[in-house]
Amino acid sequence: MKSVLFIIQTDPYASSTVSDAIDMAYAAAVFDVDVAVLFVGDGIACLRQGHDSKVLQRKSIEKKIAALPMYGVERLYYAGDSHRYAVGTLGDDAVSLNAAEQVTLFAEFQEIQVY
Repeated sequence: MKSVLFIIQTDPYASSTVSDAIDMAYAAAVFDVDVAVLFVGDGIACLRQGHDSKVLQRKSIEKKIAALPMYGVERLYYAGDSHRYAVGTLGDDAVSLNAAEQVTLFAEFQEIQVY
């Protein structure tokens, strides 16, 4: 079975990049691809609770991330000791990985896509 790791490193509302990445993760998972998502850098902001996307006139990233398990994407991670930023929607369900664990995760996947 094919496997893809999506690395989200972009601020959730800086552009449509994060929304597009999540849509691609949905699509891959629907076609029985083994999918995981790793949030790093500015992407960790995606895991915060209480996004007000109406002000920016965009779809809620918080809701899109919360829907990932409904599509079969259950492996969610975030980088390092960033838990203080990863509070809310999935921050409590996502697993923290140090640098060595991230390298091990990278080796598990046939393809890595960075957004």
